[in-house]
Amino acid sequence: MAENKEKTTGRRAFKIYITILVVTIVLAFVALNAFLSLAESRYDLKADLTAHRIYSLSEESENVLHDLEEDVEIFTLYPAGGDDPEVSLLLEKYAAASPHIHVANVDPEQNPAFVSQFAPNGETISGYSVIVTDTAHERYRVYSLTDLKIYVGGSDGRAVKVGSKAEQKITSALYYLESGIMNRAVFIQGHGEVNPNTCAQMLTILDGQNYDLLTYDHLQKREEIDPSTDTLFFIGPGSDISDEEYEVYKSFLEAGGRAVVYAGNVSINEMTKAVTTNMERLPNLDLLLKAYDMEVNKDYVLGGETADAYQSANSLVCSLAEHAITEPILESGRSVIITNAGSIQFNTLASRGVTTTPLVYTSPTCYAKNLTPDQSSLEFAPGDASGPFVLGALAENDSNGSKLMLFTSSDMVRDTEIQRSGNTDLFLNTISYLNERHESIVIAQKQTIGEVLQFTSDRQIYAAVFVTVVAVPVVLLVIGFVIWKKRKGR
Repeated sequence: MAENKEKTTGRRAFKIYITILVVTIVLAFVALNAFLSLAESRYDLKADLTAHRIYSLSEESENVLHDLEEDVEIFTLYPAGGDDPEVSLLLEKYAAASPHIHVANVDPEQNPAFVSQFAPNGETISGYSVIVTDTAHERYRVYSLTDLKIYVGGSDGRAVKVGSKAEQKITSALYYLESGIMNRAVFIQGHGEVNPNTCAQMLTILDGQNYDLLTYDHLQKREEIDPSTDTLFFIGPGSDISDEEYEVYKSFLEAGGRAVVYAGNVSINEMTKAVTTNMERLPNLDLLLKAYDMEVNKDYVLGGETADAYQSANSLVCSLAEHAITEPILESGRSVIITNAGSIQFNTLASRGVTTTPLVYTSPTCYAKNLTPDQSSLEFAPGDASGPFVLGALAENDSNGSKLMLFTSSDMVRDTEIQRSGNTDLFLNTISYLNERHESIVIAQKQTIGEVLQFTSDRQIYAAVFVTVVAVPVVLLVIGFVIWKKRKGR
């Protein structure tokens, strides 16, 4: 009798123990889910499992956030019931990374007056846009969906999202708010120059650096150029600037302006390999260059040995002089490759206040062909000049603070060339140095097409919540109950 009573007491105690254990496990699991949910909201503990880290901040963004000293407000313009999960999750990362970032949503339909203050000229700000602004709403940047994402045309004619520029844009806006720097890249047109719209990678770099982009044709000018904010780009002009333009650009530089000249003596048809030469001298543009002790020779520099060139004799593997512009490239061990280049000649006597610094040059075994209208051979011939040749040089005028960078190839900014080895850094470091922007932000666009683990509907989100918060605890409870029944039957 006593033995049965002892067994019954033991089973009851075990039953109570198992019940308490199962309930404790279930409650602990639910509590852990609740805690992680709260902690995730406060400290951004989400794990980014996408292949291209589209929900993670780059080191460049984290550096900008670390340097923030003033509060920044980021407004999403989602209508009632609307949302953009990709952008919203990214903004949570920004808010978690800095106490100076404050994110809020404004329904543009319910608050049109609020939105209109960021469109002083009456522009239309579309829904799902993002506004990054200071707390006084005096300085700001507005980005639409097309600014934040990359779309291509699908087979059915609809736009398909294939990438994200959101981090690139938002971090650049933060840099602008913190530094107060808003520069313009002004592309001179009207003389057969390369159309900047055909150089998508160059524009992407400038856009990522928060440069406003302007095409300037003096005959059709709608805006004045400003030496305090603008950098002029002359990319492969085929004809000369007028006397009037010369005076405008000369005054611009004398007032402390900045310019980059990509001279273009030679172009090659990629299909036929035919060489086209520009024999025309450009007297007025030459005068601008000579004021900075430089001139472009009418020649064509080619590699004399295999080590001098990359893939073809006209794509030159260049050496770099030590300078703030070239230092990051030298440290990384990358090379600059310049295609279809001429050479630079320097004034024998330096002009007063002007300092010229050769930065990019070839090996001594390269040679240069003097261009002629009937150019038939690019092979080395007796009488051809031998290297080294300077292909890129910086000139600075200490008396007025102006700077001019000269390269002898207009191909350097084309998409196929600017992506080569150290060419991107050379372009970026050049414009950063000219504008005294010592910290540059380069954030790559992120591919999103083909990503997994992206919810496309509320139903999928609810299903995921149900599985993690309800289903898993219930399964544990059932397992515990089964174990208890087996123990009880022994």
